[in-house]
Amino acid sequence: MGLFPVQNILMERFLMVINIQKKDFGGRLRNGDILGVCNFIEYMRIKENNPDIKFYLEDDGIEQKGFGVKFRDFLKKHSDYFSDVPGESYFQFERLNLWDFRSITKDNVKIDNSSYTKKNKVCIFPLFDAPYNVYRNWNIPLANDIIKKYSELYSDYDIVICIAKNLEEYYNNLELGRAILSFDFDDNLMHILDSRVFVGGATGTSLLASCLTNPADNYFFYSAQDIFQTFPFDFQKQNMIMYSNYGCVV
Repeated sequence: MGLFPVQNILMERFLMVINIQKKDFGGRLRNGDILGVCNFIEYMRIKENNPDIKFYLEDDGIEQKGFGVKFRDFLKKHSDYFSDVPGESYFQFERLNLWDFRSITKDNVKIDNSSYTKKNKVCIFPLFDAPYNVYRNWNIPLANDIIKKYSELYSDYDIVICIAKNLEEYYNNLELGRAILSFDFDDNLMHILDSRVFVGGATGTSLLASCLTNPADNYFFYSAQDIFQTFPFDFQKQNMIMYSNYGCVV
């Protein structure tokens, strides 16, 4: 017997695409959650001995605010986890918590960036606008300390601050020095793929940086209040810097 209720279909191998609805994982998925789904798919492939399992994730299953649909489409280009067309089977769980289930799945997801040439570049993804778990948000002093530190450590590298255009109240208060701002979401994902150094907070871009086949030197700044279930993939092998909301630790 397979692990999952859909296993009888999966084991036949000719029906490999499972349709995902927003109820399956407890609501619409954000960027980091979509990578959590990729990790779940990889776990299913291993357990069912079927490397061809894919999910069909339609737009309605993705958080409409932000860049979720773009992020899914990016992953479709850089991995084989998602199908372009629906399948004939449906996921049989409801409200499965991806991050709690991670204690079972472990970390298996990999996004291939082996075709990209690494550049002498530090990409920094400050986190200011987490709508929940607001303790994850960096304050301006912490962000400025991080920019200064990595600008000095990598004095011969380009420094790129990747941030959404609508966050003017934050980036207008950053002490950029020689760093430049990058607002385009697609360009910023490319920075993750080809930078030699990545710096980020507790968000989906850090999860992406942590599961690349050819990763950068990653530095993750997480709040001391964060829980390990949502840490980057293979976080034991990563540079994790924990900070207190009451003071900056860089």
